[in-house]
Amino acid sequence: MQFESLKKKLFSMKKETLLLVFLAGILLLIVGAPTSDTSEKEKEDAATDVTTLSEYEAEMEEKLRALLSEIEGAGEVKVMVTVEDTGESVMGKDSRLSEKESEESAVYQEQGQERKPFVVASKTPRVQGVVVVCEGAGNPVVKQRISEAVQALFQIASHKISIVKKEK
Repeated sequence: MQFESLKKKLFSMKKETLLLVFLAGILLLIVGAPTSDTSEKEKEDAATDVTTLSEYEAEMEEKLRALLSEIEGAGEVKVMVTVEDTGESVMGKDSRLSEKESEESAVYQEQGQERKPFVVASKTPRVQGVVVVCEGAGNPVVKQRISEAVQALFQIASHKISIVKKEK
């Protein structure tokens, strides 16, 4: 019975009023729809990771270049470092032990309205390969010293290091 009375009221309304009610309903749907804040936040985090990774590579390259240029006979040095990943963060865990079972859960810290995992330690990205271009690479002794220095610094195998002579 209520449906019939609603139907009569709806059909007796003027077209302008009906259009206004329809538009108000659409507006409420648009305003009430969930926003995609999480995807924007994820995009920002991904962009930050890439920037941080690029900054890390650039910093390692500059430090390595400065160090290798100090090796006797190396001359002018250019370096490129590539990394495998973005590093690793070790999250804090809360452990509860009882006689029959054990349970672990992640520990979070709250910053305003955000909950972020509590990071106990951060591991730097692993170096995947190094290319060294220098004037002294034609000398086998200099080449060996450079290779040993890079192996010691980054704990990578010699086949992941390329040392080539710079063009004059």
